[in-house]
Amino acid sequence: LKTTNSGVFEWLQTLDAGGAISNLRMTLDSTGQAYLAGSYKGSFSFGGNEIFESAPEDRVFLCSFSSNGSLLASNILATENMEWPIGLEVVSDGSVLLLCQSEVAEQLTSARLVKLDPQLALTTEITFEGTQLSLSDLAVFGDAVYLSGDYQGDFLVDQNKYFENSKKVGFLLKFSTAFQIDWARQFEFSEEASLAAVSIDVMGDPFCVLEFNGSFLEDATIESLGGMDLLLAKVKASNGKTLWSKQIGGVGKEGFLRFATNSVGAPILMLSSESSLVLDEKLVPAVSQNEVLVLNFAPVSGDPEASFNPMTFQVEEPFVRSLTVPHPDYLFFTLLDAPSWLNLLVDEDSNGTAILVGTPPVETFPKESNGTLKLRIYNAEGGFSDEEISYDLNYSNENLTQFGYLPEPDSGEPTDLGSDGDLVEILYRPQRDGLVVVGTFRDQLVLPGYQFAVTAKSDGFIAFLDHNLTVEQVLRLSCSDQVTLTDAETDEDGNVYLYGTFKGEVSLGDKSGVSLGGSDLCLIKINPTGLVEDLRVLGGVKDEFSSSMELGGEEVFLSGSFLSEATMGSTVLTSKGLEDAFVLSMELSNLSQLNWCHSFGGSGVDRMDSISLSSSQRLLAAGTFNGLIEIEDKQYDSGYGSGVFAVLLSQNGEVTTSSGLISSGDVENCISKWNPVEDCFLLSGDFVGTLVVDQAQVSSTGGKDLFVAKLSEELTTENLLGLGGVWNDRVLDMNVDASGGVTVSGTFYEQIILGDQVYHSAGLKDSFLVKLNPQDHTVLDSFHWTSPKDDRIDQIASKNPEHLYFGGLGLSGESAEVGLFLSEMGNRSGNPVVTSELPSETWAKLPFEFSLRTAGWVAPGSQFSLSEQNGTAYNWLQPSVNEFGVITISGTAPNEVGQYPVSFLISNSDGESLSVDFLLTILEIDSSPPTILPESFYEIFQFVHFEKSFELFDRDGDSLLIEVDAPSWVKWTWSDDMYLKLSGLAPEGSLGSHPITVAATDSSGLRTSESFKLKVQPRLITAPSSEENYDFDSENWFGHFHLMDSGWCYHLDLGWIYLVPNENGMQLWFWKKGWGWSWTSRDHWSSTDKSGYLYVDQSQDWVYFTTPSNYFSARAYLYDERKWVIYSGGPTQ
Repeated sequence: LKTTNSGVFEWLQTLDAGGAISNLRMTLDSTGQAYLAGSYKGSFSFGGNEIFESAPEDRVFLCSFSSNGSLLASNILATENMEWPIGLEVVSDGSVLLLCQSEVAEQLTSARLVKLDPQLALTTEITFEGTQLSLSDLAVFGDAVYLSGDYQGDFLVDQNKYFENSKKVGFLLKFSTAFQIDWARQFEFSEEASLAAVSIDVMGDPFCVLEFNGSFLEDATIESLGGMDLLLAKVKASNGKTLWSKQIGGVGKEGFLRFATNSVGAPILMLSSESSLVLDEKLVPAVSQNEVLVLNFAPVSGDPEASFNPMTFQVEEPFVRSLTVPHPDYLFFTLLDAPSWLNLLVDEDSNGTAILVGTPPVETFPKESNGTLKLRIYNAEGGFSDEEISYDLNYSNENLTQFGYLPEPDSGEPTDLGSDGDLVEILYRPQRDGLVVVGTFRDQLVLPGYQFAVTAKSDGFIAFLDHNLTVEQVLRLSCSDQVTLTDAETDEDGNVYLYGTFKGEVSLGDKSGVSLGGSDLCLIKINPTGLVEDLRVLGGVKDEFSSSMELGGEEVFLSGSFLSEATMGSTVLTSKGLEDAFVLSMELSNLSQLNWCHSFGGSGVDRMDSISLSSSQRLLAAGTFNGLIEIEDKQYDSGYGSGVFAVLLSQNGEVTTSSGLISSGDVENCISKWNPVEDCFLLSGDFVGTLVVDQAQVSSTGGKDLFVAKLSEELTTENLLGLGGVWNDRVLDMNVDASGGVTVSGTFYEQIILGDQVYHSAGLKDSFLVKLNPQDHTVLDSFHWTSPKDDRIDQIASKNPEHLYFGGLGLSGESAEVGLFLSEMGNRSGNPVVTSELPSETWAKLPFEFSLRTAGWVAPGSQFSLSEQNGTAYNWLQPSVNEFGVITISGTAPNEVGQYPVSFLISNSDGESLSVDFLLTILEIDSSPPTILPESFYEIFQFVHFEKSFELFDRDGDSLLIEVDAPSWVKWTWSDDMYLKLSGLAPEGSLGSHPITVAATDSSGLRTSESFKLKVQPRLITAPSSEENYDFDSENWFGHFHLMDSGWCYHLDLGWIYLVPNENGMQLWFWKKGWGWSWTSRDHWSSTDKSGYLYVDQSQDWVYFTTPSNYFSARAYLYDERKWVIYSGGPTQ
């Protein structure tokens, strides 16, 4: 049986004998491997298999077990006589020593000490024989072996007479592990004596416990006081001479029970005593027949005394710290509890000095910012003291950015751009050439060497800055009325593309364009030197509004909205309502060539806010809508509020799928990004009320809050986060860096809560940055940008997680007026780093795959290459790198176990490089844990029998103990040692998601556990014959609704309801706040007309529900009162 040191059960193994098992002995080696010896009679089996032949008389067996309980080896000792074990020890070379004894004839005893290799094969032995011989104990210290016992008459070693005595005397033999006798000694008394036990102190000197009667021939002052007394003696390891002795006895008889030394060599003795006795001036009482006396012995010199000051270690930096104590002679140190990265070096001369060495790894963050190490100081006599030393870990900002934290704010002054306006984009120029900053200004723009006054209402600017943020040149985009740039991008060649809305005549360089009606669109190309190469105008006689731009491989995608009608090339778009959204594609090499154009809209105001392109060149177009919007075969209805629509398009403009986020209030200002590290889309914006998508929802805490949604490339919602304070908060920008880290900027009024930080505004409105975990969007870090004025962080740009640019509007420099600024955080010249934990081990002969993320590349879009270094191009290991700098290391591990150095160089076309070096340990396969392979969730229908199967097996073919934690209506079976089948029928009240956990434990004690969800959907059928192959979309007669994990539903017409369908699927009850329980059926409800008859239980009357064509307020007609009411307000209005 094995437990942890706190007593928690780990594993249990049973050995089954047909007869009896006795005389058990057990010991452990330094690796935790367990050895068990004993005597058995009859058959002997383990795990149902017979491992020893049947024995008619007692025979000695020996087994070894791994630290996880697997049987490693077994053996039995051949003998002509009945034999039993006395002692069992493991020596430093891994050999096993087993001391056995047997009765040859009356008063004639034989014994042997056998040596076995780690596989328990016998290698050598030494024999003992004597009259009235009794062996009592076996002890090992290093290469020294001690054997104790007593005899009377002759004592022979390997058939040679070694001792002779007419009295019963105790003896102690010292051997080497090669069974060469070093020395031997006897303990002679005037009457009789036996050496009952031997144990070793920390210096290697043996303690001996003797039971005796009479006087000690070596020291006449020692004489028994009554019956048998005990003598505790310490002898010198080098020659066996007595160092000191202590008599334990009174007028009665003392009986030996057990003796041991603890880890610091202090002796502990268990005995029985018929009378009280005085020992070291302490009265030791007598004990009754059923009691045991335990004596603890302390050193005369006392316990060591020491104290140590707290320590501070710098993460990723090696340290060496010396520990010294007063009176240092013969003091020893050992670590009791310390982190894995800290080691203790001690001087073998025991001079009272120890050295702490180590290097705290960055992976300790954030779990370890401080801690305590515990060490034991002890002396040669068994005195000890346990000391705790507290320590703190210092993390540099470079350490923290590897875990997604924001870089440190720059201590310098921001770059002043000198005007009221908006920053549109902060763009990286290729090959470390600096930045392009794009924006609009409404007063004047003042930069070194440039000063522009606005032409009319607003102008645009394009500033080229070198790597030191020194201005190289500034271009002004002027307009006779008003121009508003909304997006800008650079391609890999350094060309700059601008996209915006303007009225009147717009001009840049020698290019110009004129709007045809109200607001039109402009698309401009500027080469890396600042020369304007093209300026195109898009639109018609009505108003068009720009929003977002995305560069593909050979095309440019644009999005926006229009009123009434818009002309895009030869395509004329007509709105279905007040304002519709559009997205289009144009040739990048010819900006006059339109590839395709699509519009989306309904009866309300619908706008396309943002577009983003995935790694597979799939385009996400996201915007807001009011009322009803149809996208291909799907409808989304925002009811009284507004919603977010997300459309996924192929490169050629084909709509592949769509999704909708529905809010009970308003939704605005959507921003979308593609995260290439996580392979997902990100969608952010502002919302009021409750926002619902798929099975996720968030609610605002005050006015407007922020949301961030994580969507798969198929637009399945993976996560939804809400952030905000008590007033209105707004999202302004979102950035994804090279390691997949997500940074969001925004503004807030009065107060906002970001993770565990609460910020208060200094002016009317302040701004913030928040860094999110790319997996679950938890808040990692945040930054508050504040002044007594209104502040905005319009734009953020970060490719290297250790550095970030941000800019917007606020106080900068010594000016008391607000203006545009550009600032930065962190180390701009940081080198590329590996942000994932390096691989350390894998199993021999099995496939493996590791993924390493890198970050800090100034130009992460450059082409990467990888090459092995230092002769580590193993044929069983294949490294590769993708276009995002993510390294994949895969292969099948070799048969030979051991440590293999791995070294390779990753570089890009911009000349940046990163060397990756680590040791990969190949482990020998002992046993594989069970394998369980369920899906993340299974969808079933209520009141319909279901069966869901998945693989559950053990690669080693071990028998399995399977445990399933599931609702009571779920049954399970396991077949063919391969498949677990869940079956059952979801009853009434089971709608929603139910967690299920399946665990399997094999016969080696290895355990695997997997959790997943069983989602129960309502089965609403249109005809009684609907049985098999149920199709929810075609059969559902109750309209569109989203079922939450809790069982609550958000119905697009009725709002939040709790649904209880009838078993036949053709009628149902639902609970609605203000109305209580209502009943309806397939014959009383029309999902097409979004209306129907409801029987309300609390009024015992019918109402008629309908959603008018304007989609702003669903109404109910109360027949008993003959009046219409707003349905959301309940019947009493």
